[in-house]
Amino acid sequence: MHNYIKIEWLKLKRSNVKKIAFITPCIFVFFLFFTLISSNNPGGLLDDVSIFQTLIFNLWTIMVFPGLIVLCASANLKLEDKSYGKKLSCVNNWPLNQWYLSKIFVLSVLMLCSSIIVAIIILIGNLLTTDSIGNVILIIETSVLIWLAYLPLIALNMLLLRYINMILVLFINITLTVIGATFIAFSPNFLFFPWSYGLRIISNTLRIHPNGTLLDKNSIYFNDIHTVVAILVVSLILFIIEICITKTLRWRRDI
Repeated sequence: MHNYIKIEWLKLKRSNVKKIAFITPCIFVFFLFFTLISSNNPGGLLDDVSIFQTLIFNLWTIMVFPGLIVLCASANLKLEDKSYGKKLSCVNNWPLNQWYLSKIFVLSVLMLCSSIIVAIIILIGNLLTTDSIGNVILIIETSVLIWLAYLPLIALNMLLLRYINMILVLFINITLTVIGATFIAFSPNFLFFPWSYGLRIISNTLRIHPNGTLLDKNSIYFNDIHTVVAILVVSLILFIIEICITKTLRWRRDI
């Protein structure tokens, strides 16, 4: 397995996958300039919370991160057209399960890097819009928690992309995340819907409602550590189940 991961890292060195993962979070820089130019609030705060921070975390969780997972997973699989990785595995009768597992691992690390970049952009944005960098630990912690909450989507989408067109998988993910934001995030059954996990994370840590507004400080959805722990436990369990499925599934060996 270690050798498969090393091979995947080598493939990513100058690939579009790494560029997509690192450049996509930087689109929020444009939102920073837009916020600076158009904001009617000179302090950059709403109810003592950074407007820029609320906007970016909301967009990142609902739209950008789920879409980024699909785009990077698809680009990662398409790398094999250039490197002949799958053909080489089939010719030498190497197990394709290890090949897919290494891609899931590498993609997970890339998504963590993207999450850290978003946190850095938010910290800089807070400084420029509010003259205060904000709660550094909380912002980084929230970014990492969102990443952990969406781990099941990483493995799931890697599986889906083997059988479904990338555009359709992207549409499915965005649609399900919007449904989660609209109907499921605050429902009692949200743990059965992984696309709502990130939304509950930002409501718990930063009071961000899925509609982009702020929750009341006394809201039951804010600062609920039990819900955060439940999300992380269920997320990791789902991720492990998907890994086990990947290890045992008989993959198509079409070349």
